[in-house]
Amino acid sequence: MSTFLAEGSHVEIKDRTQLKDYFSQFTRPACKKILGIEAEFFAVRKTDGRALPFSGETGIESILKCLSRLYGYATILDGDFVVALKKDATIISLEPGGQVELSAAPVKSIFEIEKQVVSFVAELQQVAREMPELQWLSYGIQPFSTTQDVTWVPKKRYQIMADYLGKRGELAHWMMKLTATNQVSFDYADEGDAMDALRTVFMLTPFVTALFANSNFWQGRFWDYQSKRFEIWEHTDAARTGILEDFIRPDATFADYLNYILAMPMIFIVREGRWIPMEGKSFDDFIKMGHAGYKPTQGDFELHLSAAFPEARIKQYLEVRGVDAQKPYLIPSVAAFWKGILYNGSARENARRLIESFPANQRNEFIRQLPQKGLHAHLGTVPAVTILKDLVTIAGQGLKRQAMECSVSDESGFLERLQEEILQPNASPADQFHKACFHEGGISAQKVLDYLSI
Repeated sequence: MSTFLAEGSHVEIKDRTQLKDYFSQFTRPACKKILGIEAEFFAVRKTDGRALPFSGETGIESILKCLSRLYGYATILDGDFVVALKKDATIISLEPGGQVELSAAPVKSIFEIEKQVVSFVAELQQVAREMPELQWLSYGIQPFSTTQDVTWVPKKRYQIMADYLGKRGELAHWMMKLTATNQVSFDYADEGDAMDALRTVFMLTPFVTALFANSNFWQGRFWDYQSKRFEIWEHTDAARTGILEDFIRPDATFADYLNYILAMPMIFIVREGRWIPMEGKSFDDFIKMGHAGYKPTQGDFELHLSAAFPEARIKQYLEVRGVDAQKPYLIPSVAAFWKGILYNGSARENARRLIESFPANQRNEFIRQLPQKGLHAHLGTVPAVTILKDLVTIAGQGLKRQAMECSVSDESGFLERLQEEILQPNASPADQFHKACFHEGGISAQKVLDYLSI
């Protein structure tokens, strides 16, 4: 949820036309595009898998301090509390329930992403050796803790968000405290490229969520779900989450996305370190009328952008959300799939054409089935796994074209893991977890923790 580092530009926004070229200033040529990952992990008690508190000797803040001491990260404070770390372009931040998130420095290749993930996991494992009561899990939802078990990270931002979102979605606090995801950010070459990529992500996200479904166990038991995390997000805040149907049409523009952002209710602004609730006023109205004597700034606009949570969002880059947190070795494959599709025009077109061949009512029914059926849902009469085999093939072709066009190493090997481990056996990560840990005689908490541990 974007670590807040500074209030940003204080340039006053007097008219919405000042923002009309905002997104266009961040373009990057095709063969110079880079990408970045975000990966969230749960820190739990080794004895029972329950979430660690924020404070205390084996608490989340102590974990950050240990990482800082061992690996030279600079600490970032919110009041008196350490809530994030920074080293060069890498940020380690905390989600509202203490999920530890790696926001890795942008890189050129999936090979570099794999090195980043391996390096960070090694750091987390070393912290666990320093703090023997700690265990790290990589999974889409807290397996043993409820919202009552999880303490809030004491960030002023989260205090306001908890109150605001809690009134707008029955599972908003579940989202904030209990879920974890892997996200990938991509560059765009120009407006057409950005909007075409956004359209593609919204069309493909339900299928990618099914491919990586990994949240079928919570409150200490298996449930009849593949991705509970996806359903939780659908009950968080309809005004700022979900698949934005208006951007699936082929003629959407930056101006349309700006209209969406400006009409979206605001949650907060920051002035001199103080977080100020905005009581749901739209940014458009903030421009026209101000709020409590404050006038909007470019920094306010950029903070507002970070409070939009659709399945894909445009900021200074395109951020692709939508998947449950994976085992570390599959995180590069998440990035490889989307890179193969999004950084090659032919792959994007072929992927969309595949999905567009099915009528809208069947696509909507697939989304309705998705949380419970995941990889075993059908698009009409066609199994999801059949469509996903084609999409992964298209992504692989896209990666091969990128390798030839930009004279870089072929990254399509990262998709072989998806073919071999998920698509060929028709078993999502959730299926594999269930098979490994569910037994009629009962569920061993220790076996669950061993399986999910990194």
